[in-house]
Amino acid sequence: MSVSAAGILSMGSFAAPKPGAASGASPLGAKSAKEEFLDYARMTPAQRMEANILSQMGLTKEQLEAMPPAQRKAIEATIREQIKRQMEATGDKSNGKIADVTA
Repeated sequence: MSVSAAGILSMGSFAAPKPGAASGASPLGAKSAKEEFLDYARMTPAQRMEANILSQMGLTKEQLEAMPPAQRKAIEATIREQIKRQMEATGDKSNGKIADVTA
């Protein structure tokens, strides 16, 4: 399975709600917990991995997009490498693969 940066980095990342934010009343433009969850649920597994890796790096999608091109490319390469390592670590345990049952 190959992972392309274009597909991974094209969608927005999940942003955890800020501590102390009221769940019912949100400031203009802020997302509710339900909207945040639905955004996360609609992400592909690769997009979730990207969001988690960015979070571990202490970055948001907006911060990544605001970086100079050279710095952004370096971080995107790091993200691709980490996703590749995670995919290789799972081995053949993923569901949906065709099995050879001729034996």
